[in-house]
Amino acid sequence: MNQLLENIKKIVPKVDEKVYKNIDLNSLIVYSAYVLDKNNIPLTFENIYVMSYFAFPKRFCLVGFEDFPDGARINRAILQSLPKYQNLLIGKATKGYKITTLGLSRAQEVEKKIKLGYAPKGHTISEKSSVRTLDYSEKI
Repeated sequence: MNQLLENIKKIVPKVDEKVYKNIDLNSLIVYSAYVLDKNNIPLTFENIYVMSYFAFPKRFCLVGFEDFPDGARINRAILQSLPKYQNLLIGKATKGYKITTLGLSRAQEVEKKIKLGYAPKGHTISEKSSVRTLDYSEKI
């Protein structure tokens, strides 16, 4: 197996789904980049993609196919983390990324929530509301 993949698997944080299910995707992406950066793994699109899915599989999986990452969802979260939107990361998929000061602050907030086992009460995502595909089997 790929040595880089093995290195990423070794540093994937073990996080309970209850803790991360209500943290926004962009914050989870920047936290994934933060973990990679702390372990001297380059912040490439591919590395962030793999880390995000391994660390937070329920948030970054394909609907109905939980064993597979949703590349479009991960890509959108990375794009929304760039300066045009949230300014958490800077860079490009072809050259790699860096974490901004704001991104570092956000990643450290997520890290605290994970360490404390923070699970916000009140706002939860139900299974029904998380469906992102249409059911064409029903008649219109």
